[in-house]
Amino acid sequence: MLQRMSYKESKRKRAQTCVKYAKLVLSNKSLRNENRMLKKVVNDFENVFRTITCPKCKGPFSQRGFMSPRMLTCGHTSCQNCYKTTKTTGVSCPLCQKITTVKSKKPPINLYLIDMMEKIGKIILTTKKKSKLINTSKSSSVTDDQLKNRNELSPPAKMAKFSQLTLTGLENLGNTCFMNACIQIMNATTPFSCLFLDDSIAQYKSKICKESLVEEFGKIVRCIRTHKYAFIAPRNFKVLISRYGFESDCQHDCQELLTSLLNHFHDEFKGEIKNETQCITCTKKSVASQEFFILNLPIPNSTKCSLNDCFKEFLKIERLGKRSKWNCSSCNAPREAEIRTELTKMPPIFIIALNRFKFGSGLCRKNNNLVTFPLDLFLPSGAEKKKKQYHLYGVINHFGSLNQGHYTASIFNDGVDKWINFDDKVIHEMSSLDIVTKSAYILFYALLPLATTEK
Repeated sequence: MLQRMSYKESKRKRAQTCVKYAKLVLSNKSLRNENRMLKKVVNDFENVFRTITCPKCKGPFSQRGFMSPRMLTCGHTSCQNCYKTTKTTGVSCPLCQKITTVKSKKPPINLYLIDMMEKIGKIILTTKKKSKLINTSKSSSVTDDQLKNRNELSPPAKMAKFSQLTLTGLENLGNTCFMNACIQIMNATTPFSCLFLDDSIAQYKSKICKESLVEEFGKIVRCIRTHKYAFIAPRNFKVLISRYGFESDCQHDCQELLTSLLNHFHDEFKGEIKNETQCITCTKKSVASQEFFILNLPIPNSTKCSLNDCFKEFLKIERLGKRSKWNCSSCNAPREAEIRTELTKMPPIFIIALNRFKFGSGLCRKNNNLVTFPLDLFLPSGAEKKKKQYHLYGVINHFGSLNQGHYTASIFNDGVDKWINFDDKVIHEMSSLDIVTKSAYILFYALLPLATTEK
């Protein structure tokens, strides 16, 4: 015959459960930004005294009246109203599903905490099973003060190590996901990050206007490359970028920060566009060249398109009609004209931004249409005549709207031949089939060697 557990034994076991899930919650605070559900639950835990509710009727507990708390025989809590309707017939506990009755004795406040922690613990366990998290290091984090006090970090002995992706997360310091995604993707951009690992950066000292910003970025790169930390908190970098238009605790565009960093480096990361305007009346031509770090491609008006369709839209002939005529210097009058666009110089790192945001009538709208893009990209027609091939190594994703959105970075790891997703402090592996999504915003292609292209 089964013996019914006494109240004291039930309370002791519930207390053990409390300790178990409390440790689980505290040890998994880094999971807060993993998804919205978990973040909301953890916030509820921190405000537990304001969010205590009856498991049966979902109503908030009060000190007096029908919503005053009562304790079930299984050890969980219930309100006075549920107690009156179930003390004779019994009730199914929402947490353990046992048929129990309600005791008249009021439960202590720690039982509320036990119930709340058990709910949170179960959700955390479920989330951990769904997402395979990568344990990057035994150490937890490094702050900017530690970065300041560190001696100069010597670079690895071999340049081959530069191409290996380091699995170090970045703490979200309040709407800094755009900054974190930018840092991760530029750290994975070998020609860029290598400048901070040897003396190459010295040649730019005289050209750099925002030297402190670049030097602080170099500190972060060198710290990431030590492979010692699960995540770091780039607080100084956040303060520095706020001086250049990226105000603290505000949503910003990751593309703007990328451009700000790349502006310090000239020929290595620049491409060139040629615009040829021809008068239809006298056939006179005018040629203008424009350099770019990031190529902005329009998205055609279709629910699904390819990157090649975006290139066609960008390179198509533009007709200047009656409303927007071109001032022809030969005719000395406004004339209809045609504009032809050509990519005349391609950089070794080809960065493509999909124009997902459109501004009009004082509003910003996001285009969430799916744009498919290849892992291996050949130059489209209308581009440089030399045969070149690029390989995709990184994608910055944007979720939500411009004012209320979130950025992540998906980066290819050459060392393990797998794609890795960087979501602030959370890092996990992902399939190459999950790279092409409606959230893809900025694409990063690296030029393959000529010998590889000719094969």
